[in-house]
Amino acid sequence: MKHRRWWLAGVIAWSAGQSVWLLILGILAWDLRNFMATTSAQEAFGARYAISILAAASVNILGLIAFLIRRRGRLLLVLASVQALNIVFAVIESFITANPGWLVIGAAPATITLVFIYLLWRTDRPTTSAAE
Repeated sequence: MKHRRWWLAGVIAWSAGQSVWLLILGILAWDLRNFMATTSAQEAFGARYAISILAAASVNILGLIAFLIRRRGRLLLVLASVQALNIVFAVIESFITANPGWLVIGAAPATITLVFIYLLWRTDRPTTSAAE
């Protein structure tokens, strides 16, 4: 229990930072969706791409809000699931766009947040003594 508040602060800070990062990225993608697009298919792809990033940001924000309301139990699992989905989203985007940068800007922060969630979960688990 002695490091619980540090793990909790790490979870909240990394989740909030990642949510803000995805929100900014989604807004920029939406503003630049028609940049250098020569066909309507490219414009549609840009719009779908921006909407998918904004959807990921929305899921992150909702997961963080739910976690902040109640910081234990199933909502910790919900936040861990959101971070796992962030990793999956970043890996898929890195293959679709052939850009490994997605692994740095998407999967790395989600992995760090998952580590903090695991450490927080470890401190919240009830300990059993060998004498019982």
